[in-house]
Amino acid sequence: MASVRDHYDTVLSEYYSRMFGEFDAKVAEQHALLERLGVTAGNGAATAVDLGCGSVKVQDRIWVRRQDGWRFRKGVYRKLRLAPEAVTIRLEQAGFTVERHQAPAGMVALVGVSVGQRRS
Repeated sequence: MASVRDHYDTVLSEYYSRMFGEFDAKVAEQHALLERLGVTAGNGAATAVDLGCGSVKVQDRIWVRRQDGWRFRKGVYRKLRLAPEAVTIRLEQAGFTVERHQAPAGMVALVGVSVGQRRS
């Protein structure tokens, strides 16, 4: 089974780039989201970030038209799926307070802050 990045690079990138934008632009967008949520990577930081609550097997089947005819492309990778409520409970059990925020595309951002740590 391919890694998510390999799957993207070999099967999906040509199509997803047109639909969702370039990979590097998405990385920058997610970086900006983390900054907006106040999540930073400082020394001794006690912030936990769950980037993608949720396990499903993602399968893509695409017919691609080439000059010499149609070609079938397929790929599969595992995508972790966790309920935000379950993640919140586990973070609280580990001593974090949890902030819940709305994120792009209907997603939920959970920010866990270690008790006793202050966020700037």
